[in-house]
Amino acid sequence: MRVKVGIIGGGPSGLLLSQLLDLKGISNVVLERRTRDYVLGRIRAGVLEHGFCELMREAKCGERMDAEGELHDGFFIADQGAMRRVDLKGLTGEQVMVYGQTELTRDLYEAREAMLGNVIHKAEDVTPHDMTGAPYITYTVGGRPRGWIVISSSGLMVSTVFHGVRSLKLWSMNGFTRLAGSGC
Repeated sequence: MRVKVGIIGGGPSGLLLSQLLDLKGISNVVLERRTRDYVLGRIRAGVLEHGFCELMREAKCGERMDAEGELHDGFFIADQGAMRRVDLKGLTGEQVMVYGQTELTRDLYEAREAMLGNVIHKAEDVTPHDMTGAPYITYTVGGRPRGWIVISSSGLMVSTVFHGVRSLKLWSMNGFTRLAGSGC
């Protein structure tokens, strides 16, 4: 398989990146260690920052989020019997959206299917190779080698980390870069 971008990790971050790339005409593949049912069964918090909501809309995946999610300006913290309000909108100028991550992931999977996006589940031993030459990714399924994905010379490999975008590892022809991100 030959693609421009290989995405390691099929949670919300990997699926969103795949969707955005497809909309820009950039070929990609997502390699996920778990099954689709497992990924959709993970229950996690669902407080989305404004920027993430904008990316969901840009990816053509925000319709249900906008219809069913709840906007909040802030929250309360109980401190020794007193309620203290944290005014997010007042501090940042933006609201947050409360929308379950399971539903968000379901929306992204549906969008990937509609665009015939390539998501490979049960991919194990995922390993990037030759990051300064002709990059490719190898992987196994059920302990058996299943293939390798050749990344074009101008391509990029992305590895997302568990529990939201805590960090992204970006490999490119120019070497390795690590970008810190915030959790979803």
